[in-house]
Amino acid sequence: MNFDAGRMGDNRNGWGFIIRNHMGDIVLSGVKQNMGFSSPEEEEARACYYALRTASTFGFTHLIVESDCQALINKLQRRVVPNNSLGFFLSDIIRLGGSFEFIAWNFVKRGCNSVAHAIAHLQPFTLQERLWVGEGPDAVHDLATKDMCTYIDNELI
Repeated sequence: MNFDAGRMGDNRNGWGFIIRNHMGDIVLSGVKQNMGFSSPEEEEARACYYALRTASTFGFTHLIVESDCQALINKLQRRVVPNNSLGFFLSDIIRLGGSFEFIAWNFVKRGCNSVAHAIAHLQPFTLQERLWVGEGPDAVHDLATKDMCTYIDNELI
């Protein structure tokens, strides 16, 4: 599962995620867009919680969670919960993560998180949650295919 948060204009944000199976096929993706924006790390934590909650609702039990927000992934790997507003989200993420049979937290470079990033910035902006079971939104098909081809090419090297 890859997730990302993105700022859209002055006062809007989006949280996007994509879940692929062991073969690389997209099985679930979603976006939730909102008004307001806090710190980038806090928005990434909110995106993570949204993605985990949705994955749990759909019955996923084993996840490798990837993000390009290294500071957040480091905190989740070490289970560090600061005493601030970010800490509230981290506590919720860690608690929810404990309900999965297996969960791993991985940092990935921004280029490896491009599909989740594109979903977070999906247009048109709407305050309604949008979920896709299967292939994901049409707007990211080419990007998702390119992402998978890059992964396959790297595996063959």
